[in-house]
Amino acid sequence: MDFFSAQDEARKKTTLMISLFALAVVLLVVLTNLFLMAAMAITGGESDPGHLAGVESLMQQFSWPRFFTIGSAVAVVILLGSLFRSWTMGRGGKAVAEMMGGMLVSQNSADPDHRRLLNIVEEIAIASGTQVPLLYVMREEPAINAFAAGVTSGDAAIVVTRGCLQQLNRSELQGIIAHEFSHILNGDMRLNMRLIGILFGILMLGLIGRFLIRFSGSSRSPAKQGDGLPWIALGAGLFILGYVGTFIGNLIKASVSRQREYLADASAVQFTRDPDGIGGALKKIGAIQRGSLLRNPDAAEFSHTFFSEGVHNSYLSLLATHPPLKDRILRILPHWDGKFTVDEMTLPKHSQQSHRPVAESEKAGRRMAAATTVLLELFQQLEQNARPDAESIAYAADLVESIPQAILRHSRDPYGARAIVFALLVDADDGKAAQQITALKREAEDDVVLLVQQLLPVVRQLPPQQRLAVIEMAVPALRELSARHFQLLKGNINLLVQLDADITLFEWTLQKIVVSSLSADHTRGGLQSDKSRSIGQLLPECAILLSVTARAAQQGEVETGKAFQAAANELETGDIRLLASHEATIEAMEIALGKLVQIRSLHKQKLLRACAVCVSADGRVAAAELELLRAISLLLNCPMPPTG
Repeated sequence: MDFFSAQDEARKKTTLMISLFALAVVLLVVLTNLFLMAAMAITGGESDPGHLAGVESLMQQFSWPRFFTIGSAVAVVILLGSLFRSWTMGRGGKAVAEMMGGMLVSQNSADPDHRRLLNIVEEIAIASGTQVPLLYVMREEPAINAFAAGVTSGDAAIVVTRGCLQQLNRSELQGIIAHEFSHILNGDMRLNMRLIGILFGILMLGLIGRFLIRFSGSSRSPAKQGDGLPWIALGAGLFILGYVGTFIGNLIKASVSRQREYLADASAVQFTRDPDGIGGALKKIGAIQRGSLLRNPDAAEFSHTFFSEGVHNSYLSLLATHPPLKDRILRILPHWDGKFTVDEMTLPKHSQQSHRPVAESEKAGRRMAAATTVLLELFQQLEQNARPDAESIAYAADLVESIPQAILRHSRDPYGARAIVFALLVDADDGKAAQQITALKREAEDDVVLLVQQLLPVVRQLPPQQRLAVIEMAVPALRELSARHFQLLKGNINLLVQLDADITLFEWTLQKIVVSSLSADHTRGGLQSDKSRSIGQLLPECAILLSVTARAAQQGEVETGKAFQAAANELETGDIRLLASHEATIEAMEIALGKLVQIRSLHKQKLLRACAVCVSADGRVAAAELELLRAISLLLNCPMPPTG
């Protein structure tokens, strides 16, 4: 299953899940009405107070207006509870990681375990074309477990336990990280966040019921004066219904989660081509005493997000959010002997944390394999979008290694990352560059400006395939900035972009990637909703995007027209025309992409294929065109692996 199909399947799963929960809510409405009617019948009508009412007495309490009023109240409680929980997670994966006690791993950490983890995540992120997620470690958790959280790949965070760092070697840790990246790419994170919100909404009924029982039993409550029995009955009913509803919701959650885990395991093997990696991690979980069980009291709420079972289940397999360990291992390692053992030779050693030395001839071979037949690769990458394999991960590692050490070092530090972003925006013309540096001195910290001037000669030498990789590597460090420094960064980016009076596609791309990636950390809101629009509804926006793409090569009008027409034919929908240069502007494309990001995943695939056809219509693909295509993919939340 490719990226787009997986995203579409995840959307369908979300629709099915919401439908099942809607049925559960309807059932809760009916049962809540019955409990309230019973509570009123106990003290109402002709019955003596405290006398249990019969069916006739119970039915006398029924009325359609009351039924719909109660139903609306129950629905509002569940909705408000869900919205509240979603609001608390509104900052994406960062918020969930902190809820679970995760400590942020600094991008410039010197800790050997942290560096090993950072290197693995960088390699897989660059290989898949996604932004490098924030990394957290649960230092108080000796078990082996991990999870990915967030709404999109842009606000994702990956969290691992201390046990992962201490118990797993590099291959095993890479297997777990690849598993979590699969959840990011398959759309499982968004599904998981929705599950958490809806389940909390249903649980709100039980919490209200518990409050009513305590209130009715207090010394100042009406129950002490003989007229609080209906409140006690209603509270007990809501308490029971809330927790029964949560139990049913957990059954749905577990059912959805188990199937997604098999897919993520298979994807991890596909990414790494090393079944012993993730298989070895699963075997170690079965061998150690603590396994994958977590101590955090919030673990049950997030249980479906973990790599392996994070809480002990007393209901056998009913509420198990993960398949049995043996089943998972046998699917990965069919010849496994069934024994959970820990080989001392597979425990992590700091000497294993570095890559083995790679001969220059081998590196050149990798780059050549990754760079040949660019047009064919474009279509393959769009078919298997964001599906890294062993070769692309190795190529990503080589790409990172080829970046100058000064850039690598500073990209992992918040000050250095800012300087790199500013340096990338400084114009190649020395006169314009001097104006930008002078303006920057008035607005930015002195140390940052000095570092910009030091890095500028090195940054100017970066080839296009490295520039986006450097930006993506710098984003996690920039996400460590405070809200004040983020606003300052955003203002300085705008200043540099506007000063040279000629906004290029690269400047616009850098600005959008950095600002949109950091905005999620400094704003709080509910989960975004899927619009699921079709291409046919947004043909004018498609025309703008394809027109800008066609004109990016700066060819003659005839060649540009041919490229646009080839892309329009690939789109296979309606008549769209090539827009004039004054219509096909960066500003117009920005507005268009803001709408096109809402189309269905499979339609995004078709749109990106049309863009690929457009840039390759002349039989050759320039590095700048590849950069543009990959940037469009990122801004559509459809990451595309780098091409050499």
